[in-house]
Amino acid sequence: MLRLSLYLLLILSNFPVLAETLSEPVSTEQLTMTEIDVQFRPRYSPWSLSYFNWATQPVDKTDEGKARLSTYNYLSINYRLNGGMFSIRPTFFINGSGYDEFENEVVESDIELGDIYLQYSKYNVALLPGGIGLTGALRIYLPQAKYAKEQGKISELRGKFYFSKPWGYGWNTTYMLEPRYAFFRERGYFTEFNNVAANRYAVLWHYLEQAKLFNQRYGLSAQVGMKHYYYYDFPSEGLQNRIEDYAEAAMYFLFNLNGVNIKAGVMQSRNIRHPNGKYEPGGGLSLFKKEESKISIMTSFRL
Repeated sequence: MLRLSLYLLLILSNFPVLAETLSEPVSTEQLTMTEIDVQFRPRYSPWSLSYFNWATQPVDKTDEGKARLSTYNYLSINYRLNGGMFSIRPTFFINGSGYDEFENEVVESDIELGDIYLQYSKYNVALLPGGIGLTGALRIYLPQAKYAKEQGKISELRGKFYFSKPWGYGWNTTYMLEPRYAFFRERGYFTEFNNVAANRYAVLWHYLEQAKLFNQRYGLSAQVGMKHYYYYDFPSEGLQNRIEDYAEAAMYFLFNLNGVNIKAGVMQSRNIRHPNGKYEPGGGLSLFKKEESKISIMTSFRL
């Protein structure tokens, strides 16, 4: 863990600070959940512009000096509504130079267009029994990415629901539930290697996060959860439908420094259905095993 902490400090010291500028002191829920859109203080104009960046890098390849930094980004054009916000978000990927995924050769840095999606988010959907607050967002994706077009994707629907319970003294517990469902022209597609692959039509992601804020600027959080992937069958090509299940864990440092909202740490994902599969690192279960873990830094800011 000491080595992982040193990696985080090294990346943070060289990574451009892109974070969401808050109009007012951040609440416990807002600081712990960087993925949630922060509710802005009312202004004269209902329009706003924000930017989000999520950078990841494999821990094992970082240790070997072969890592390639990957970033997911979006520019968000927002229109404030009563208690919520409508957003249009074009996404794109910026990847640094480094070894390719097969570690065969060094590739140059590149920029790739992602999908555009429309989102409606609601900050106060409901106050449930026990003082549990519900925050939600609905998204519809319009395929623009090269990979999505190769798959023949028509669209994708997502919901993001956060059930949050503050306990006082900086403690906050959140349960996140995100279902996804995608529509395709065909049940499968041909990959760049001319192999047939089945399309993934649904995902269910859920996790429990426990956070502790020491003050309005610093905090810690821990997550544990699951991701379930559902794939079509493709009888004409001999592919059967399948389900993949991944157990996930994460530890994050939380920062709100002069309006900069950063969530930095390490996350792990383990295939629990086929842990020793062909494309899995295999071996026994170990918390934050290098071969299954990535350094993760989420930042965002308002323009």
